[in-house]
Amino acid sequence: MTRTQSTQQGSALLVIIIVVVVVLLGALGFVFWNNFLSKGTSTVAVASFEDCKKQSGSIMLETYPEQCKTTDGKTFTGPSDQVTTPPVELKTYCAEGERLCFDYPATWAVTKNDQNDIGAPAGYTGDNFSVTDSVSGLALHLRSGMGGIGGACDESIEVPVYVLDSTEIPKLTGFKTSYSLDTLRVARVVYPWSDTNSFVAALYVTGNADYTTKQTINRCGIFMSSINIGRYAVAGEGEGPGAFEFALTGSTTEKRYTTVDEATKAFDTDGYKEAASILASLRYK
Repeated sequence: MTRTQSTQQGSALLVIIIVVVVVLLGALGFVFWNNFLSKGTSTVAVASFEDCKKQSGSIMLETYPEQCKTTDGKTFTGPSDQVTTPPVELKTYCAEGERLCFDYPATWAVTKNDQNDIGAPAGYTGDNFSVTDSVSGLALHLRSGMGGIGGACDESIEVPVYVLDSTEIPKLTGFKTSYSLDTLRVARVVYPWSDTNSFVAALYVTGNADYTTKQTINRCGIFMSSINIGRYAVAGEGEGPGAFEFALTGSTTEKRYTTVDEATKAFDTDGYKEAASILASLRYK
């Protein structure tokens, strides 16, 4: 092989190498531009699910409702998730004697009870009615103008009482005494029922601090914690305003639970949630 032939072959090889390098650089440049620069310089403003669907490079996620993810990481949800739940229809009732008012869902109904059940004396102007849910069967009972309140708890019959929590009734204030809070609360309490091996999920209005703070206490059930000082309903002739009770307790419901855990879970059901909302809406006329 002559020197001239060797030089020509070397030049051809160099040309081939240069061409390959140029092609590779071009390909890499196109990939970079297509995946980064072109998307970063897009002038299309994405402000909705439909915009996202139209944008090049967006990803449709296999979810329900349908979702779309843009190239810059924004996620938009399809219209199927934007349907709002219609507001619950509420009615209002005001007690004639104690003048307490509250709001309740349309599935609940107010029924007056026989006044003879409470042995109403002459001059009594209190209330005695139930607010019952047609779906769950739960019933809250309001009695007002109650007189002759008293008694003591026998320590020999004390049992563990499980106070879960409580929420304020914003418009029931001014009840401060040596044994009552100023603002009444809706208490959720689980306690054993009588001598049976069952429990009650009690929900009621109270000003007793012991029954509004989460704790386990040894008491005679809920005892007097569901009784509150009234303002208007008269207990009888010559007497002033009596006490009132608005509650779901073992004395007002036949629902019993076999364990504390089962009774506790009852408060998470729709019936109990609605009952708690009714009590939380209490206010005076």
